[in-house]
Amino acid sequence: GLFICALLSKSATCPLPVALFLILWWKKERLRSRDVYPLIPFVLAAAAMGLVTTLLERHLGASGSAWNLSLVEKTLVAGRALWFYAAKCLWPTNIVFIYPRWKIEAGAIWQYIFPLMAVALLVALVLLRKRIGKGPAVAAGYFVIMTAPALGFLNIYFARYSFVQDHFQYYGSVGLMTLPAFVLDRLAAPQTQERSLLRAGIGISFTLVLLSTLGTISWGLQQNYRNEEVLWRATLKANPGAAIAHANLGRLLMERGDMAEAGRELKQAIRLGPGLHEVWNNYAAWLIKSRRQADAVSCLGKALELNPTYPQAAANLALAELQLGHVDMAGQAAERALQLDSSLPDAHNTLGIVMIQHGNIEQAIEHFEAAVRLAPGDAGYERNLDRARSMLPQGQPPTP
Repeated sequence: GLFICALLSKSATCPLPVALFLILWWKKERLRSRDVYPLIPFVLAAAAMGLVTTLLERHLGASGSAWNLSLVEKTLVAGRALWFYAAKCLWPTNIVFIYPRWKIEAGAIWQYIFPLMAVALLVALVLLRKRIGKGPAVAAGYFVIMTAPALGFLNIYFARYSFVQDHFQYYGSVGLMTLPAFVLDRLAAPQTQERSLLRAGIGISFTLVLLSTLGTISWGLQQNYRNEEVLWRATLKANPGAAIAHANLGRLLMERGDMAEAGRELKQAIRLGPGLHEVWNNYAAWLIKSRRQADAVSCLGKALELNPTYPQAAANLALAELQLGHVDMAGQAAERALQLDSSLPDAHNTLGIVMIQHGNIEQAIEHFEAAVRLAPGDAGYERNLDRARSMLPQGQPPTP
């Protein structure tokens, strides 16, 4: 029951049955079938949730050229990611919200070092188990197993921006953190009373230093999360090539009314990430506000070409077409947006205006009401709704 709750909370817990098997191997001299049978329900539940998560990631858009890696390339990503996570766990410096996306090349010999070293370390720990115990092998194996879903073999949406993100290793890091404790325990193994006191002193000192260091690092990092603008600026300071960070910062600046700086950020996003549909959509929104609707239509066409199921791009396309006077095309784009996501108030508003133009007052009112319900307090939507209602007996049509 608790495992089902864990799966429903976070599907990254799917590998837990394999981790439990590893722990059984650690604790028992010899594994028997009766030791493994209780894990079968866990495996079935994990497999079901893993399938659901995979389908959901694909539904969100985790498919296409960004994920078209060969098995060899995925192995190179996995090996490099393991060492990246291990380094960040044991020495958490230069933490970034979005890390640079590595360029994976199957022909680059140096990139094979990472997976080969990972395999060599695991094999060495297993071979040394009679000398140092199974603990280190289990700790390292647990780290690999619990991090496995995010190592690149499965399609994860975030991989379009970066192959790694710190929170992907939260579960796996538990195993890795036990290794320093194991080393300290062996170094300070008590033989005499004086040695026992030394062991306690080392343990307490190490713990205090560790907590102080991690606390200081955490306190410094939390400053980057004061608001969204600070987050994106901090991300770009550490990773200037993060196209999505430029796009999101540009959107925030545009909403604030700083059109000049927003334009610079959005143009940089286009230059760095021409394959990301979000950057084309955000740039198009800037073009619409800059009264360059024809250019916006072109950019939104690129966004929808990259992701035909991106509803906000369809909604922005409807607005741009309407402002160009292309009423029928605006209606088609708005209907497409609402088919993809019925909770877009701007698409409802645009379609309401189209309905007014076609004389369908009652349908227009329905869409304006939906827009007001989804975005309460928006003066433009409320004004259009009032005008549409006034048109039942007489009145003037809303304007885009």
